[in-house]
Amino acid sequence: MERLRERVRQVENEQNEEEDKKEQEGEKEESTEEEEEMKAMLEVEVEKEEEKDKKLLFGLIRPSLLQNISADLISVSPGANITLLCNITNYSEKSWYQMISAGLRQIISARQSSLNKHFYVDYNVDESHFYLTESSSSVSLVIIGVRETDLGFYYCGGRNDEKHIQFGKLIRLNFT
Repeated sequence: MERLRERVRQVENEQNEEEDKKEQEGEKEESTEEEEEMKAMLEVEVEKEEEKDKKLLFGLIRPSLLQNISADLISVSPGANITLLCNITNYSEKSWYQMISAGLRQIISARQSSLNKHFYVDYNVDESHFYLTESSSSVSLVIIGVRETDLGFYYCGGRNDEKHIQFGKLIRLNFT
């Protein structure tokens, strides 16, 4: 896909160079129909590749969660606080997700400071109900006053760059 994007940029650069040259010669012409057609075809290919990547990413994530039948079971009393431990380390970005019938819901995410190595929350769906605790390069999710809508499956995810993402063990939360 990156090669297609690079090719689109290359065609655009070539067209711009030709136009600049023609402007200098006082002979600026409109792009040929063939060039425009080629550019449009490349853009369509890039869009198709991006869509494939999205499907592939979703396909890779979803089956791995569905195949991981052995979730850690955690029971909690209604209204109690609970801490869910993240079993992945050494990632500068961490997020917690809840699997609900509508799909995945991001609960909270944090980034690690390069200066002091602490995690700072950059997204929280409900600050009065969720927060993170930090322990040795990982973050745990704390749910304050667990309610019925909190029951279900949770997992943490870590990312260092756009290409390396890891998900933690699935956790099932239910009432005692």
